[in-house]
Amino acid sequence: MFKRVLIANRGEIACRIAATLREMGITPIAVFSEADRGALHTRVAADSVLIGPAEARASYLDAQAVIAAAKSTGAEAIHPGYGFLAENADFADAVERAGLVFIGPTAEQIRAMGDKRAARTIAERATVPVVPGATGGSAGALAKAAGKLGYPVMVKAALGGGASKGTAADEIIDVDGVKLPFLIRVSSVDAGNPYSIRTLTEIKLNTTIDESKFNMPAAAAKP
Repeated sequence: MFKRVLIANRGEIACRIAATLREMGITPIAVFSEADRGALHTRVAADSVLIGPAEARASYLDAQAVIAAAKSTGAEAIHPGYGFLAENADFADAVERAGLVFIGPTAEQIRAMGDKRAARTIAERATVPVVPGATGGSAGALAKAAGKLGYPVMVKAALGGGASKGTAADEIIDVDGVKLPFLIRVSSVDAGNPYSIRTLTEIKLNTTIDESKFNMPAAAAKP
């Protein structure tokens, strides 16, 4: 059992984790940015450490600052909560290299699940039922695959995070006249990586897409 755990998050997430740690007899340690000085999550913890300026990239997303805070306060483990560094495999590796415990999946598991194509393959090998779909290839090829799978379909980026949602299309020229290949390109730009299509089975979603809202790179503007 750990004696001290650093929570690499803020707000309600950090408060809930801190409460659970106290119930388990573990001392919670908080981190905060300049913008969160005096915030509730710092007050419910036994100790708190400033890790950087208000900008998240320079504080809550600064892996080395978080690890240094854990080391300086005698924490034995780091709980990432969700968001920020929670799904960062490199961070999980760095925590282990620093002699601390990362409370969560292993770096290998994070990398595997971060790629929806790999995650799908793992699920299939484990005989977990998966929704019929197609992955990889050009936008045109995926559009043809969608026709074979049957509509409606869900277009979802294979990589990328930030809780990016999928976009539903009832047919090739549905969603207010926006063609499916365009939706596929939007997903690829959103993730900056290859993408996948999965069919919807019992749920039909209607989504309005305004192409003018997307500032897509020239390379992604062609099917």
